[in-house]
Amino acid sequence: MSMSHAFLTDAASKAPAPAKSARRPASQHAAPPRASARLRRRTSLPAVDASPKAGTLSRVRGPRCMTALLECWHCPAFVVITAAVICATALGTTVAEDARTLLLASLVAVLGVPHGALDPLLARETGVWTDRPGLARYLTAYIALALAVLVAWKAAPTHSLVLFLALSAWHFGGDWADRLRVWRRLACGVGVVTLPILTHADEVTRLFALLVPAADAVVLTAWLGVVAPVALVAMLLTATAFRKVDPRMSAELLAVVALAVALEPVTYFTTYFCALHSPRHLLRSAPRLSGVAPSTKVLTTVALTLLTVGIGAGVLFAIEPTQLDAAVLRVVFIGLFALTVPHMLLGRAAAMVRDVQTYSLPKPAMLQRVVGLRCRS
Repeated sequence: MSMSHAFLTDAASKAPAPAKSARRPASQHAAPPRASARLRRRTSLPAVDASPKAGTLSRVRGPRCMTALLECWHCPAFVVITAAVICATALGTTVAEDARTLLLASLVAVLGVPHGALDPLLARETGVWTDRPGLARYLTAYIALALAVLVAWKAAPTHSLVLFLALSAWHFGGDWADRLRVWRRLACGVGVVTLPILTHADEVTRLFALLVPAADAVVLTAWLGVVAPVALVAMLLTATAFRKVDPRMSAELLAVVALAVALEPVTYFTTYFCALHSPRHLLRSAPRLSGVAPSTKVLTTVALTLLTVGIGAGVLFAIEPTQLDAAVLRVVFIGLFALTVPHMLLGRAAAMVRDVQTYSLPKPAMLQRVVGLRCRS
């Protein structure tokens, strides 16, 4: 009896201990929700679901999901708008020239200008300014750059127009910044600016003559006429190369080409600016402004848009134009140039600040907290 008892005791002592569960408690996996949310705001990464059932990353939820949905449908909507405008033009829908110019200027003011009105909020979210003195310095720099552009245009209108077209080509190429390499999107931006010359060279020359001396307008149109076919070929090759990888973008590029070739320059620019460029900028800005109250975004956009339109209307009435059509076009294009320079330069500065904030964080720690997981040792 004693021998059997000793044998059983010895066997029990040599038996392997039950393996400890490799799975850690859920409390060890989850990062503090406040820190996780703060890091997500700083890095502009989407909210993720770290539950075991959903995997490491899952689809975006909440307002970001709505933004992604709108961005998904933006391209088809632009193609439909393009087809509608081209069909209306082909059917002979005519409007008086002054009324058409006022209508197009109103569309630019209501649908185009607001995408730049969010610049102060974007700058605040990236840390360019954090208090009222910082906001004052930011707005002062913005206004100073705009005034410097107006002075430069007054002193050297031809050189200013060339600079405006070059900056516009680079800026409009940014509409495909997340899809194309630099040289491809630069070629697309050049195409956006120059393609109307292929079929409406006389109209483009007349438009340039409203902004610069007539002789310079003819020379500038001739030089751009050399660049336009190259840009057209580059856009068509890009659309062909991406027809299977990204058919939406291919359709979008073809729609831009069709707009530029079929419509007169002012109508083409208004359609592109209000239906593609401005909405895309707003959709891309939405995730970075997810922490801003909707009322703040609406009030800021409305206030700055009304201020910009009010200044433009004041200038228009101050010069007492004899030809309303020409005066409105001058105010619109010179005003857009004055706003484009600070919009691009200060927007680039905000992007640099955001990159520094994002990439200065330790990568493993940032990934752990955002995803909500802890690396196993």
